Amino acid sequence: MDLSRVGCLGYSSGGQNAVAAVLHHADFYKAAFAGAGCHDNRLGSLLWTEMFMGHPVDASYEDNSNVTHAHKLGGALMLCHGGMDTTVDPACTLRLVQKLIDADKDFDLVIVPKGGHHAGETPWVEKKMAAFFKRHLQEKQVV
Repeated sequence: MDLSRVGCLGYSSGGQNAVAAVLHHADFYKAAFAGAGCHDNRLGSLLWTEMFMGHPVDASYEDNSNVTHAHKLGGALMLCHGGMDTTVDPACTLRLVQKLIDADKDFDLVIVPKGGHHAGETPWVEKKMAAFFKRHLQEKQVV
């Protein structure tokens, strides 16, 4: 196993964690694909979030937000979100996108306008994801 070329992917809360991997652990994770991630739990389903983070909303919510830490991006990142997602508001990804732009970070973004929460699990997006990982993790050919 070549541990110098590790990538990760996730959807929903897994998408949130995939982004956190290249924000906080880019020394290990070189690339991440995040589909429908709730990148700031203040925007997500409070019932889900409060089970794990508690109530009231305090500083821990900001501390655990990918939006707060966007400037730390150290690995390759592809974000995907369905425009019709009713589980995780697309604003979660778009707020992260704006902070990445503000920090002058390079990333890929795929929006599926008519897609729902699982828009990233379509053949079209999976093809783009495979090309992304190949581009960022495949061993470079020496000529």
